[in-house]
Amino acid sequence: MNLTLYIVKIIRRIKALFGSRKTIIYRKKTSLLAEVNSKPSNSTSIKHVVYSNCFELSAEDLVSIELIVSKEGAKKILKRLKRPNYRLFAIKLNGEIAHFCMVIICKKGDFFRMADNDDLILSLGNTSKKYRRKGLFKANLRYICSNWKSSKWAYGNIRPENIPSQKGVEAVGFERMGVYKYFQIARFNIHVRKCGD
Repeated sequence: MNLTLYIVKIIRRIKALFGSRKTIIYRKKTSLLAEVNSKPSNSTSIKHVVYSNCFELSAEDLVSIELIVSKEGAKKILKRLKRPNYRLFAIKLNGEIAHFCMVIICKKGDFFRMADNDDLILSLGNTSKKYRRKGLFKANLRYICSNWKSSKWAYGNIRPENIPSQKGVEAVGFERMGVYKYFQIARFNIHVRKCGD
């Protein structure tokens, strides 16, 4: 039995390394002064915080992130924040992180060869279960797009089965560019092609 599970794990890892995936790509003009919704539906004021590196996160912030995405997810976020082109845009409610979105600052040719210098990629976002359906995702996207002055576009890629995130980005004003299929070898995306609207 253990040998079978081991073989299944190896096959899954190989598929993860060499696989084709579909994603829906969205984009929106940035640095447009949008109305930033500073109050969620329960009329509690929210606080926007931007972390430029992992050393800015307090112990309470790390605990909040672990509660949202797990210990392994929090470790990945800390590892990414050590890179100079990553930022963590967070919303705090009652002193704890209720929602966050990882943002990557691009170089020319990044993000499936679509991005220009200083464009943004919305990489990873998640909301604490107790604060879901309060508009925090939309408020954070509006804040990111209206307060980042040096870029022209913000891009996001969302899996086709993630309907709530698709509705959220469309409600904020992101335009759908289409469904793209790409082949992934290790962490590198190779051979991107449009395969639908």
